[in-house]
Amino acid sequence: MLLSAIWPAAKVCKTAWRIRMKLEIISFTEQGAGLCAKLLTAFRSRGEECRGFILGRYMKQEYEDAGLEKVSATLTEWTKEAFLSADGVIFIGAAGIAVRAAAPYIKSKAEDPAVVVIDAGASFAISLLSGHLGGANDLARTAAKITGAVPVITTATDVNGRFAVDEFARKNGLLLTDLYKAKRISADILDGRPVGFFSDFQTVGQLPDGLEADQWTENRILVTYKDQKEEGGLLLVPKSVVIGIGCRRGTGEAEIAERAKCLLEEMNISKSAVAAVASIDLKRDEAGLLAFAEQMGVPAVFFTAEELSAAQGSFEESEFVKKTTGVGNVCERAAALALAEDGQNELLAGKRSGGGITMALGLIRRKIRFEGGTSEGV
Repeated sequence: MLLSAIWPAAKVCKTAWRIRMKLEIISFTEQGAGLCAKLLTAFRSRGEECRGFILGRYMKQEYEDAGLEKVSATLTEWTKEAFLSADGVIFIGAAGIAVRAAAPYIKSKAEDPAVVVIDAGASFAISLLSGHLGGANDLARTAAKITGAVPVITTATDVNGRFAVDEFARKNGLLLTDLYKAKRISADILDGRPVGFFSDFQTVGQLPDGLEADQWTENRILVTYKDQKEEGGLLLVPKSVVIGIGCRRGTGEAEIAERAKCLLEEMNISKSAVAAVASIDLKRDEAGLLAFAEQMGVPAVFFTAEELSAAQGSFEESEFVKKTTGVGNVCERAAALALAEDGQNELLAGKRSGGGITMALGLIRRKIRFEGGTSEGV
């Protein structure tokens, strides 16, 4: 099973790793109801998970046909639920109403959904909250294209046409590990100070102004799957490591978790870089393995013996395992196949055995993309 077959559960599309959003839209007026229906239809056609809400007294058959729902809660209650469940929230109405509705639920840029306000006349689409990390700037631009509104973006890097590290991280599906360091990097770029850029992965596109490849500057960016800490370095961690697992029937979650912890520490790999757990389809109902994947917050991917046998590479084979499962190696082959962008992952760690568990690590050789370029970069 390759990336395109699994990753939608994580809301990422293989093409340029485009982040998909779960959206909720609400309108307060009769004029805004038609706008709500238009946005709902357009976002759904783009593949986004989207719901649209209007007051019951404005509901018409055409709006029901478009998929609009009657809002049954108060605006305060609706906003609270939207903040908990959605990646993006669009208010159609006055900005002041949206501000007052959202204010009690604002936590931080790392947690808040993208919030956009569009006036009922579709004159302006305002990025109100979580412009970069939450994606509100892009959401406002998209909503503006759909409705004919003018996008209103006020974040400093956008106003000045400069690179924004938090937006770069979001668009590439990278975990931004330190908001304070991200602010320091943005400040350096705005002030014209160079920022070093390092990556464990190949990049596509031209390096933006302000970034210097492989330069050890005071504040710098490191795109890495490794578990490392250093002064001044902002780590951006991609979901790029697969844990391939073979195990005896009935192996517990705690045993698997301890083996994985030891292997990740041995290889100096960040736990946050783990993208999936992979095994043979005979283990589809293995409770301990499934519980471990849930604990890690990643999908469990399973392959048939035939699929595993087709994996290319040099693997440590076992006749006993082959008699039992139909293939001579489960963990390495599964790690080499799961979520692979090009059909084959690089093995970071070959088979480790012990306690009835075999484990291996595969690296998904992702490409990190800068906007506006298709040529090979750094």
